[in-house]
Amino acid sequence: MLYGENSIENATIKVTNENQALQYNLYVGRLKSSSFALNKIGIAGDVANNIINYNITTKDEKDVTQFLIAGNAKSLNDITEISLNPNGLKLNYTDWTVSENNRIQIGKNGILADNFRLSNAGSEILLQSESQTANAPLNVSLKDFKIETITELIKKDTVLARGTINGTAQLRDLTKKMTFTSDLNISDLIVYGSPVGNLAVKVNNTSPNLLNANIALSGNNNDVKIFGDYNTSSSTFDLNMAINQLQMKSVQGFSMNAITNTEGYLSGNLKITGTTAKPNILGKVKFNDAGLEIAKTGSDFRKLNDEIDFTSRGIEFNDFKINDKDGNSLKIDGQVLTQTYRDFAFNLDVNAKDFKVVNSEKSNEALMYGVLSIDAGLRIRGNLDLPKVDGRLAVTDDTDFTFVLPQSSPTLQEREGIVEFIDQDQVALNKTIKADSISSQTRMKGMDVNVNIELSKKAKLSLLIDKANGDFVKLQEKPN
Repeated sequence: MLYGENSIENATIKVTNENQALQYNLYVGRLKSSSFALNKIGIAGDVANNIINYNITTKDEKDVTQFLIAGNAKSLNDITEISLNPNGLKLNYTDWTVSENNRIQIGKNGILADNFRLSNAGSEILLQSESQTANAPLNVSLKDFKIETITELIKKDTVLARGTINGTAQLRDLTKKMTFTSDLNISDLIVYGSPVGNLAVKVNNTSPNLLNANIALSGNNNDVKIFGDYNTSSSTFDLNMAINQLQMKSVQGFSMNAITNTEGYLSGNLKITGTTAKPNILGKVKFNDAGLEIAKTGSDFRKLNDEIDFTSRGIEFNDFKINDKDGNSLKIDGQVLTQTYRDFAFNLDVNAKDFKVVNSEKSNEALMYGVLSIDAGLRIRGNLDLPKVDGRLAVTDDTDFTFVLPQSSPTLQEREGIVEFIDQDQVALNKTIKADSISSQTRMKGMDVNVNIELSKKAKLSLLIDKANGDFVKLQEKPN
């Protein structure tokens, strides 16, 4: 089953009535999205006498159990009691010790956790209510817990995050207007393979509608502090972000490697007020000898040293220079106007001379490669619904650029019925024809473009149609 970039493969469900119990078994061969993948998921157990026994597993390609959660859920009048079996927890191939007589009770009067302790080789998670009464304050403690113990579960190509968590939290009035205090420290945090540093997170909710946050990032030459309040009832912010240094290598991780080969750092200060529907962001962010490569296009930019201003009008650029790795600049002047950070209007001028939009080597994954060099003098106006662009764009002599059309991979779908004769007028057949996927739509309704495009006689443009057999179309003006 395919929905956009999400897919479920080889799913089966079996329900039977055996040994005076309802037996259930759900299996999914693969659950995948653009950011995570789960393989060989099994959920099995039985239901009898108001008790649900469950056994949840994931396995690797060698059919070895990677994750396991097993236990039961009991119905005790108006209370549901959940517990884990003593040997019912495996995280990332490793067996965890589960305390005897562990339980979490959930009812209309609140939540009670007792002796819910999970441990392994010095790592520990503990949930314990302060007293044996429902809705008593719930204490949560984490000691030397490795984030990758969980992130390994949903990884696709790269582990989402690594690091070690230590800290405590207390939750109060869980069934009413919950309040809490938390003090967590994540050391040696790595996101998508990029080092971030040490993250100290103190978030308190001592009054029901007000969250107070004090977050600090340090280590790996990072120094960022975020502090202030968020009102949950009015959805209003009053936050300050002091960016003394934020390494571009850390930004690379947070971008999920949409940018790579980074260098330099960001600095600045931002004041964030307003509401979630209409945030007000004031301040500056400065690039300091920053460099980055855009993964999908191979665009490589270096020595960025200018500022971006956040004002009451939106995002403003004052002679903001983006340099390619050969030192040629693209300059941006003007504003991206917004009051909501959802709707944007443009008042931008873009100028460039011999600027290499793409400058990358050929690779199997690249959608485009080679050199695409331009001169530009463009005015960008309008809004997201209808951007308006006019001016001049010239593809210069240095261009030798290849664009790769999306490739389909041939696979064997069936062994039987390689050649079949069908009735094209069969109504049932026509009803079964469906698209392979559902494509998302952008809000852009069109573009108003009035640009004089020039192509140098020396410029070479290629369109690669089929990588398997090398079919391509090459465009170059024939010399006189």
